Amino acid sequence: MALDPSAIKLIIWDLDNTLWQGVLSEEMVIPVTRCNELVRLAADRGIVNAICSKNDAEATYRELASERFANLWELFVFPSIDWTPKGPRIRQMLQDMALRAENALFLDDEPSNRAEAEQICPGIMTAGPEILEELYCEIEALPVSDPKHTRLARYRILEKKTEEKKEAGSNEAFLRASDIRIRIDSDCTSEAARIHELLNRTNQLNFTKVRLTIEDVEALLCDDRYQCGLIRAKDRYGDYGEVGFYAMEHEVPHTLLHFAFSCRVLGMGIEQYLWNKLGHPPYTAVGETAVALQTDAVVDWICEETAETAQTSERPANDRQALSEPANVSADGTLPVKILLKGPCDIDSMLPYFPNPGELELEASFVDERGIVVGSNNSLHLYETWHFPVTEIRKTIERTSFLSEADFMTYMFTDPYRAVVFSTLSDVHSGVYRDRENGLRICFSSRNFNLTDPADWDGFISGEYANHNVPFNVEMLKSFAERFVFEGGLEPDTIVRDLKWMRDKLPPQTKLILLLGSEIEAEDNTSEFADHAPLYRALNDKLRETFDGRSAVDLVNVTDCITGQDCFAGCTNHFSRVVYRRLAEIIRGRVSDWI
Repeated sequence: MALDPSAIKLIIWDLDNTLWQGVLSEEMVIPVTRCNELVRLAADRGIVNAICSKNDAEATYRELASERFANLWELFVFPSIDWTPKGPRIRQMLQDMALRAENALFLDDEPSNRAEAEQICPGIMTAGPEILEELYCEIEALPVSDPKHTRLARYRILEKKTEEKKEAGSNEAFLRASDIRIRIDSDCTSEAARIHELLNRTNQLNFTKVRLTIEDVEALLCDDRYQCGLIRAKDRYGDYGEVGFYAMEHEVPHTLLHFAFSCRVLGMGIEQYLWNKLGHPPYTAVGETAVALQTDAVVDWICEETAETAQTSERPANDRQALSEPANVSADGTLPVKILLKGPCDIDSMLPYFPNPGELELEASFVDERGIVVGSNNSLHLYETWHFPVTEIRKTIERTSFLSEADFMTYMFTDPYRAVVFSTLSDVHSGVYRDRENGLRICFSSRNFNLTDPADWDGFISGEYANHNVPFNVEMLKSFAERFVFEGGLEPDTIVRDLKWMRDKLPPQTKLILLLGSEIEAEDNTSEFADHAPLYRALNDKLRETFDGRSAVDLVNVTDCITGQDCFAGCTNHFSRVVYRRLAEIIRGRVSDWI
């Protein structure tokens, strides 16, 4: 199949001897730097990356999520990793992603796999790894159109929806549970660029396929002969932004000149809802579309909002969405002086040294009605919460038998805080476990102990090892070990990723203050906190490098407040009152300067 780089919306990667050198099931594989760079380069240009590989899914995840691959896993969606033929899997992937085969490129070193894909998915582009350098140059020449990877994020939402749709029982039941809301903006002159993109790049839900130049679009939006509307959509999974456009003649029979929608809302019924609302106006159909409009079709699962009601409507039931505008913002765009402190016991210990506790809100560990310590305050938990369906998070909680929803909750994105103080001490300290069934990762106890290793079980049962007051027994631990894989501790790159994501989700008026762990080891350290100082040193260096020059982020290093071993209180993570008082003074000063 001839390669047309300008048409590529999706790159589907084989792994063995394509993305990496070697065969994973037989040997240690070697990253190919150019491939890693190409994945990131493509994402920056709005091209999505997926995987279709004959491999073990768990082993693949471990490789791509490792530091050797710089956590490349985060840049892939719809990974299809098993031992079945690739052609049918690619066809299903394209269907789930609502993409045409003509807009996908399949990279595989095996000619037979490429031939199978071409036969089952007519029109798909295929190539072997020999074209990688040429492809890199072609994609590098494209403009950086998506530096924040917005398109990748939207396909990740679609990935979650696809998983939940399979469990919903029926398509209509799924759509009703999705809480789909749209807004139609008639004043859309400021959105000419997005409308130009919709008219010229959409095909599957572009019913008229009339292409325009940007000058034509601007003229159309100012033409009194046409009623124009830009459609925005969101549901409980996320905000899809501007997803559709129509232009209809004012005069009877109100013919539609343009009627186009993004493929990312395929299957939601938005195009049928709007056509019903407009009174089934006639249009000249050009080419095939993925959906046929029907005069007798009923779409009653979509709620239409105005610009005003969209600002005041209730949040989705799972309440994971950050407000696009923080509540209670004053006329000058500032927030009230309200500070959130989030973290483990180091956060609790600073509270007495804030003169006005009425300004503070606390998210720290607490003992729940079961007597278990919950509220782990790890950035990984917050990141996973926003990247996994709520149903999967609840399944993981149930499989652990000791976590609770409080371990995954925060109000930092929904309440109007002037500053959020977040401790990184738990991120470095905690042990990390991956749910074998859905891949979701959780944090618990210390990275120095392994909850899945029978050799450590006596320590967890007796309480010698930090067990958060969980009444462990052998059967409980055996069940956990069958369902979860111990991954040690979080790598610095993963923590930095999570904290960058956190900063980007907070309102720009909110200062993020990160509390950094001690780079000095306590001499009377316990085994629970052993060897933490070099880990903090490595993370702190990366955080300084990452957030250097960002005015909305401050780093407060505990190390700067340690003058000797008398500043520690039994381990590297616990400090004397003098240290906590000094930390509180520094944080108060940073908040005051920000205000």
